[in-house]
Amino acid sequence: MAKHTNVVRIKVKAGHQAEFESIFRETTVLDGRLLHILAKTGDQTYVGYGLWESERHMQAAMPAMIVYWIALDIYWMNGRPNWA
Repeated sequence: MAKHTNVVRIKVKAGHQAEFESIFRETTVLDGRLLHILAKTGDQTYVGYGLWESERHMQAAMPAMIVYWIALDIYWMNGRPNWA
């Protein structure tokens, strides 16, 4: 069966790279996600890559992924988000 992927480019504020990498590793397990990789592409830039069991799984997880990226954006303005 064919697998599906999502790719996100990210630019992180200077000085927050290690903290961002830690937060990225702490993400919630999502149903159907087989692989979750963060590749550093520059001093402050990254590419996040997800491999999914199926398109259905990837689409079902989109709302959670959007909330995750919004929470990260808010974090940079207001402090560490509560992942609970």
